[in-house]
Amino acid sequence: CLATNLINLNVKLDWHGLFWGFLAAVSFTMTMFTSNTLATHIPVLRKSLIMLSGGAVIVFIYLFFAQIGPLHFDVLKSFYLNFTDNTQHIKPFDYSIFYTYGFILALFGTIIPPTLFNLGFPKTGLGLGSIISSLELPVSVTMAFILLGEQVILIQWMGIVLILFAIVLMNLPAKKQKLQPDYIKIEK
Repeated sequence: CLATNLINLNVKLDWHGLFWGFLAAVSFTMTMFTSNTLATHIPVLRKSLIMLSGGAVIVFIYLFFAQIGPLHFDVLKSFYLNFTDNTQHIKPFDYSIFYTYGFILALFGTIIPPTLFNLGFPKTGLGLGSIISSLELPVSVTMAFILLGEQVILIQWMGIVLILFAIVLMNLPAKKQKLQPDYIKIEK
């Protein structure tokens, strides 16, 4: 609430946004967990390709149900209208995005991040990896301030610091347990 300046805004929360936000958080948590524990023996590029292929399947399913399907099938259009009254997105797919921004977005948004994620996460571990991942929020807010000229007020910076502090604090007990010498540990 602090980081997004929700306190100073007069908004009505919609359950759709809460639901999708919760699913995004679960998805990111699953990605961090699986990158750190599953198939760590597979080469990084192969593991990234598998992750990107799974993501592509989900994107194409969403594209079909949210844009292409409602345009061509009345059943899917009525299903789509259960979630929103906005029909401006039901139109033929615009392929010009591939020629203008497609390559840059694919490279920096889809190819490089999972490759670096799969390369670094098994080395840093889940605790330190989550701390490093949480740095995305202050960086994105700073870039929005610098590049887009968005207004960022003090309460938002306080929220960001609070989030970072909570993540670091949650991971401190794990660090203390790792620092104990072997002779202190009790053997069965």
